[in-house]
Amino acid sequence: MSYGSKGNARQNTGDVGCMYGIGTMLSRTGATLYEPKIMTDLAGKFTALLPRICTASAQFADSKFPDLRVMINNLERIAGKARSSFMGGGGGVSHSMNVSMDLGNASHYDVNDASPGYSIWTESEPGTASNWYFMLPNILLKRGNQTYYGVAIRLFHGVAISWDGRVIRHGTSITTLGSKDNHTFGWFWAADSKPFIHLLKQKQEEASNR
Repeated sequence: MSYGSKGNARQNTGDVGCMYGIGTMLSRTGATLYEPKIMTDLAGKFTALLPRICTASAQFADSKFPDLRVMINNLERIAGKARSSFMGGGGGVSHSMNVSMDLGNASHYDVNDASPGYSIWTESEPGTASNWYFMLPNILLKRGNQTYYGVAIRLFHGVAISWDGRVIRHGTSITTLGSKDNHTFGWFWAADSKPFIHLLKQKQEEASNR
């Protein structure tokens, strides 16, 4: 079972909450791929549930976002690395994923994604959080004769959105949790470009050394 260390969600820019990388990661030196040890409070029952979460998410994606998982799988297949069993194996979505908790972050691009992706948001106590929005500041929306600059999508337990984070700026509002026991989560799947590029370079080096 593999989790990355808890990220700071860019707290030095006013962001709040945590983000966890799960799955196959690339070392900071860019030299090796690794599957980090459990280093978060999201372990326990979640560890056993993760393969089921990934396979259920894959089935959901095939239904709601046709061809997205095929794109992710094709990119990973080119790289030639089998998906770990804890990420759902062949029935999962991708080699890695990100899980955020109580996240409120500035709008940004996902410069390390290799594909569009999708997120499913959940809540410990459904219906408790308020001011929970997914923000798209560089979207221009026209309705009738009115033009709107930016879109705010109200989030709630179970909502799912697919977008291309490489070209669409996005962020999450600073949410009022409404209860000391409530937490909001964002489950994000996409192809990660860094392991993909690393594996392709390995294959090219092996081919040139033959």
